[in-house]
Amino acid sequence: MAEIENRWWEPGELAEFAHGIRVVTPDEEFFCDPAFKKVREAINLSEFASRRPWNRDWQIRPVPDREGYPDAELRSDDEKLLFEVVEADRRRRRRCSEYRAERGLPQELEEYDPGEEAETALEEVSRVIKQKVKKLYRPKPHLLVYVNFFNGEPTSLYASQLYDKFGRSFESVWLLWQSGTFRLWPNPAKIKV
Repeated sequence: MAEIENRWWEPGELAEFAHGIRVVTPDEEFFCDPAFKKVREAINLSEFASRRPWNRDWQIRPVPDREGYPDAELRSDDEKLLFEVVEADRRRRRRCSEYRAERGLPQELEEYDPGEEAETALEEVSRVIKQKVKKLYRPKPHLLVYVNFFNGEPTSLYASQLYDKFGRSFESVWLLWQSGTFRLWPNPAKIKV
C-alpha cells in the first residue's frame, strides 16, 4: 500500500481513498494481511482528524513502515504531532479464523452481555496501552486507540488510573469508540463532534 504512505492527506481525502480499498477487499484479506495495516490505520486516523480534536483542521501523513516510528504524523499550521495507532479488541479473538469460518458456515448464536462487554473493553484498552508503553518511544508520541467494542466508555477514574500507570509514556492518549472520541489524558474528556 505504498500509495497511501509518505504524503500529506486531508482527512476526507484519506478516508475516501482508504474506504475505496476497503470496499473492494474481502474481509479475510483486509483484516489478516499485514499489507493492509496502513489502510486500517488510515481509516482510524482520518476519522479521528475529521472530528477535529484540539478544534483544528489537520492533515495526516501515514509514515512508511521502513521508517519504523511513528505510525503517522498529524500537522496543523506549524505544529506536527507524532502518532502511534493501536486497536483494542478481545485478547483471544482470532479475527482471521472468524472470517475464514464464515465462508459457507452458518453463524452460531452466542450470549451477549453488554455489561461484560463494557468491562472487557476497558481491560483491553489498558492492555494495548501497556503493550505500547513497553516500546519506549522517543520522543514521546500521542497514542490513538481504536476500540473495537460496542458497549462502554471510559470514566474519569479509569483515565486517572491509566495515567498514573502509563502517563509518562505518551503526550496524550485518545480513544475512538463507536461515535465517541475520548481524551484519556491530559484532562480526560469526551469530545463533542
